[in-house]
Amino acid sequence: MEAAVDRALARRADEEFALLGHSVVELLRDHGWLLGGAAGGRLDLVHDIVADGLLGACLVPGPTVQSRTVGELLDALLDDTGQSDEAEPVFTQAVRHLSRWTTDQDDRVRAGVEEACARWLERRAETIGELLTADPPAGTAYDLMARTPWQPGMLRLWDRLVAPWLHRIEEQRPADLPAVLAQAVDKITGPLPAQLVHAALTCLEARPAALETGALLQALLHAEGLTPQQTAMVADRVPDWARRHQRERRAALLLAAALGHPDLTPETAGRLREAAWRWTRDNEHHSAGSLVLAALLDREGELGPSAEAVRDAALTWVVRQSGNPGVSFVLPRLLRRTDLGVHRNRVVGLALAWLHRRRNRPNRQGSFVLRPLLQRADLTEEEAAAAVGHARKWLELNPDEPHEFVLGALLRWDRSAEERVTELLRQEPVPESRRHLLAELLRDHLPRGLRREVADASLRWLREFGMRPDSELLHWLLRAVSPPGEAWADASALAVRWLRRYGPVPEASFLLDDLLSAEPDRPETVQLALEWLEEHALAPDASYVLRPLLWHHHRLADDHPDETVRHALHWLAKHAASDDAGFVLEPLLSLSSLGPGVAGRALEAAGVWLEGHAEAPNADRLLRPLLAREDLPPALRTRAENLAAAWIARHPGRRTPLLPVLLAAPGPGPECATALVPHVLAEPLEGKHAVGILNGLLYSVPSGTEQRTALIEYTLDWVAGPGPLNKRRDQVLRHLLAQRDLTGPQLDRAAGLCMADGKVRPYTLAELLRHARWRETAASRALEWLPGNSTRSSSDQLLLALLRPPGPPRDRDGDVRRWTREWLEANGPGHWSWQPLTEALRQAESAGEKTDGGPHDRSV
Repeated sequence: MEAAVDRALARRADEEFALLGHSVVELLRDHGWLLGGAAGGRLDLVHDIVADGLLGACLVPGPTVQSRTVGELLDALLDDTGQSDEAEPVFTQAVRHLSRWTTDQDDRVRAGVEEACARWLERRAETIGELLTADPPAGTAYDLMARTPWQPGMLRLWDRLVAPWLHRIEEQRPADLPAVLAQAVDKITGPLPAQLVHAALTCLEARPAALETGALLQALLHAEGLTPQQTAMVADRVPDWARRHQRERRAALLLAAALGHPDLTPETAGRLREAAWRWTRDNEHHSAGSLVLAALLDREGELGPSAEAVRDAALTWVVRQSGNPGVSFVLPRLLRRTDLGVHRNRVVGLALAWLHRRRNRPNRQGSFVLRPLLQRADLTEEEAAAAVGHARKWLELNPDEPHEFVLGALLRWDRSAEERVTELLRQEPVPESRRHLLAELLRDHLPRGLRREVADASLRWLREFGMRPDSELLHWLLRAVSPPGEAWADASALAVRWLRRYGPVPEASFLLDDLLSAEPDRPETVQLALEWLEEHALAPDASYVLRPLLWHHHRLADDHPDETVRHALHWLAKHAASDDAGFVLEPLLSLSSLGPGVAGRALEAAGVWLEGHAEAPNADRLLRPLLAREDLPPALRTRAENLAAAWIARHPGRRTPLLPVLLAAPGPGPECATALVPHVLAEPLEGKHAVGILNGLLYSVPSGTEQRTALIEYTLDWVAGPGPLNKRRDQVLRHLLAQRDLTGPQLDRAAGLCMADGKVRPYTLAELLRHARWRETAASRALEWLPGNSTRSSSDQLLLALLRPPGPPRDRDGDVRRWTREWLEANGPGHWSWQPLTEALRQAESAGEKTDGGPHDRSV
């Protein structure tokens, strides 16, 4: 250290500075900034802040980075020749200190130091190269490649500095190269440099199955900056490596890391699932089995027929490895599932037993199991009591562990925890870790007072830490509060501020969804959403932004409606077969303003979605607007009708409101309608949809079938109902009487229901008039009612039925014509019945003149 100071002073040649290296070191020791160093021993800094202060004072004494000083300092440290074999070089220590200090500087200073270091590296490249190649696995190389301010310069000089270093390792110790590259990858902060990725992948190609390659595979699976193709290349090497070295613990680590990677192709994910399941079967007693089982359980939805076997294997492993800390990784994944079926009691029982064995000692892993256990809504009273007891004990015995994870879930079952939660929320200063508790509470149904406390605490946290990339808490707060109100105003303002700062990032789609759903016509939010779509138009999560924009399409200003539809069609062209496409298609198909070309593309996308999702529980949400469209091509309509009928058969408890849309005019084809009858009649029809369902079936189910007979009998029973005839039952009775295939007994029963009603219902009575065997009785009732009601709009069908052959009784013919003229004068040509009534009156008067007063033909 003294020699390095002397070299620096000699280069600076400052005659006014009279101290030598020894005196400078002694002075720093006297100030307590340096420790040790007696009798030539090691010197240590009292704290990193000393180095940071000195670097700041020397390199940035004013507004500009002193580039020459950077070079002088590094020259003095690099030229050190007095190090012992055991000591770490002074230069290596300086590299790390300068990296740490530069990382904390603002962009301007960081850029200045990086440029100064890059120039210095180029000037001293020969010496640096000798330093690296002299000791191939030296830590200096890793530190120079890993981070600011060295990485930019090292990448510029890769061929002069790094490539020779790696080449020498490959020549002298080839088996060490994967480990060296793995350590280099691990050291990098941020995305990997392309040169390092190339070197690592080349090494993988050369040694894909070697034992030492496992470390490199593991490092690359956790690295940033690989393209999807490169990630697939790395992940594809894992199954074979794990098969060859399955007894190695790293096999489990690699399979778990690869399965957990977010950027796998379906093909690669499939091969990894098979390899992981094979490893699990072959190593069922392995202590690291929890890693692979947890990764498989995270992808249980992709396992298909193997899912049940994976659950069995996981439960068996938990029983056999009850003392293994890895149990706390497997049990939570099982506890979070709501579809455990016969395994449910076993999973909950194992969790309670595991907690019971650890109830009397501090146990950090306990919170991992307690939280998902307490989050289950199906705990019995006894299970809940036991879980609450374990939670209270864990909180008591683990005072230094974060309590937020457990307290939030405990509140569901133990309201006595509310006071403790409130006290925790009000603590100041607000710790960053509190966001986990706040997010948990915001997702739960809380008493109103506590809900306000949680919202206020969330806003305090967001004001302190909210302008960071993670927007999860802001998302849950927006979901928990709603406009108007001060909480919403504050939360939405923070969300808009976050979007303005991080708007281009993919995760912004969730906040945009929250804001657009609550305030769809807020101009700044709509503008931010459209700007986001310009950059992420084809991103899978764009559906979260498109959906609320399309639902509120009519409220968008300027050219935003057309822009939104354009984005939706562009997105559907790529994602029409995805699950989320249904959420975009539903509001899109509900728009009546789509032009023919646009509608055609939307309908085409709907057909693609139905190919893979016709049996999905939410398929009815797409089928409803699809069947309601008047521009639906015949072939697609027939297909949609049959799919809707099949969906109703699979979901009998959710038949409405899809049925009324399916049965609306023009109604389904006879085959589809016939298939619907058993499912419709299986349960009592109630509510406003019953009228549309029964009337639609009456006009769609073909005559002469068993289903037709069953439908008419059911309809008669439904109309008869309890109490007097009401408006809804009358609406069905009218259409029932309009059917021309009623048998005599069926007609008589329907007519009896009509005539027994004390109130004249003109439309229903008009239908009865059209049946010959009941015409005289119905005409008598109509002629009694019309004198005081002839000009009412609702008399139109009754007058039409009387005028048309065989006409009214001869002695009342003149009355009916007079009432018709009165109706026409009162209702005018704007009424939809004016034209047919005018024509019927003309024909009746013409027929009267021809008979010259003779008797009317009464035949039927």
